[in-house]
Amino acid sequence: MQAVLATAVPVNELGLLVLKLGNQLAQAPRGRVLLSSAPSALDSHQPGLVNVPGVAAESPLFADRRLVPLWNALGAVSSHHLDSLQAFIRRGHGCQLASEECHKEVTLRKVGGSWVRLCWIHDHELADEAVIQEAALRNQASFWLQVIRGGLHLPTGHAVSLPELCWWLTLNGWIDLLPESITRAVLGRPESSSRQTPLGLMDTDDQYLPEPIDQIQRLAKPVVRFIADAEPPLSFIPRPKPMRWKCEAYTRFVKVQPCVVCQQQADDPHHLIGHGQGKMGSKSHDLFTFPLCRQHHDELHRDVSGWERKHGSQLQHLVATLDRALKVGALE
Repeated sequence: MQAVLATAVPVNELGLLVLKLGNQLAQAPRGRVLLSSAPSALDSHQPGLVNVPGVAAESPLFADRRLVPLWNALGAVSSHHLDSLQAFIRRGHGCQLASEECHKEVTLRKVGGSWVRLCWIHDHELADEAVIQEAALRNQASFWLQVIRGGLHLPTGHAVSLPELCWWLTLNGWIDLLPESITRAVLGRPESSSRQTPLGLMDTDDQYLPEPIDQIQRLAKPVVRFIADAEPPLSFIPRPKPMRWKCEAYTRFVKVQPCVVCQQQADDPHHLIGHGQGKMGSKSHDLFTFPLCRQHHDELHRDVSGWERKHGSQLQHLVATLDRALKVGALE
């Protein structure tokens, strides 16, 4: 669907609203028309015909200035996207400070981590820096929202949501770049660990919770790829030296699971004791672990036999942990 973007000029004395169409007068609609406020994504467009689907569902993240540090950080860790950002802005039409004095030739001016498309006149004049800064931020947000839509195979014009942004960052391993104010919003936590009271600033229970970004990373649950090799090289050696399987990502997954005894948040991934595993000064494979809180972990190491009589066999808990890891995709 196409629509006409025009500047509205009210004529109060006559009770009329005049639409300034620029050079697009021949393309003006005939008959009755539907008037609607233009979304901010069209601020850089010249008057005339515009494609509505691309901007009809403007993302609530477009004008969220809390995300500016994220857009800048993404440009720093993904340098090839900076060239794409310039090309994205260059593809637009006309000066982004559109006025009757604009020159037909345009150039790009770098502003922070973004660029602005300006005509020669506005590029050399002392234009309002606040307006230029705002245009640069809009360009930057529009570009990254387009990249996210493409990365998640979402349709053009889809309004990217905060959960979708977090999922895209997780897929690319960039979730740690999310600003703290946004992570707090995602987790439903207050803006800070203190609040203003008549007696001054008072600490809240939020100070006892993990850092917001740490909590987000735990919820993301790192995935480990478990690959089976039918003919490993060491299998052809008569007496190979035993190798211990290590995987920090998997032990992090085990650690964030509930304790197998009390179902409270686990503190440690317990490595299997006995059953032919582990040697002097060495633990069993990281694969042979299950989650325990600190209290029950210490209890197990003090008396393995007594712990198993009271809480069940270690092998039973190990199998249950492996079964859950396979079901949720922590092991493949």
